[in-house]
Amino acid sequence: MRVVRLMRMHKYRLFVVGFVVFAFFLAGIVVGRITGTRGVDDVTRLLRDNELNQQSFLLEQELVTAVPDCAVAKQRLGDLKRDLFGIGQRIITAEPGGLLGDDFGYLKVKYHLQQIRTFLLMKQFAQRCDIGPVVLFYYGDDVASRAQGKVLDEFGARYQATVLAVEYNFSEDLHFMESIFNVTGTPTIIVNYQDRRKGLVSLDVIENLTAVEKRT
Repeated sequence: MRVVRLMRMHKYRLFVVGFVVFAFFLAGIVVGRITGTRGVDDVTRLLRDNELNQQSFLLEQELVTAVPDCAVAKQRLGDLKRDLFGIGQRIITAEPGGLLGDDFGYLKVKYHLQQIRTFLLMKQFAQRCDIGPVVLFYYGDDVASRAQGKVLDEFGARYQATVLAVEYNFSEDLHFMESIFNVTGTPTIIVNYQDRRKGLVSLDVIENLTAVEKRT
């Protein structure tokens, strides 16, 4: 009888342990899904807000006057840039199939489209306002692109320049801009909307292309 009782107690303990392990496993799945959904919702909301800010900015400039208020334009463009930077950090740190799940590709394409819209918006105002140097950077998963990214980080920090980084050949939805600028490989940079340079470009060359007052 004692042996039977011990066997029953052992089976009961195994059942309890198994149930607890299963409960923790199930809780992990639920929490993971909730966290992933929140991550997608956050990025989607930020992208939507950035798009609305772009549209309101354009409407504001059209209604106020034919001559743009450059101080206001620079401030609003700066806000758009900061928003995009924050969104980019969230997307860059999220791997495919990770926190953003199946929406990763869609959100990254939408983010790149927002960057291109901002680039074109800045081009429009650069004709009438001094908004500083602007570089559109097409990158890939290669050594030269990583090196170019470091050069552009230094350039952006030194001259408060705008650097918009788009992954080359990431989606067919982005091919139209690659065709317009004849981007055929990485790294490629478009400096101040007109000068296209393929391959690794030094800081000194970028400084000369943008005609900035060189700083050390």
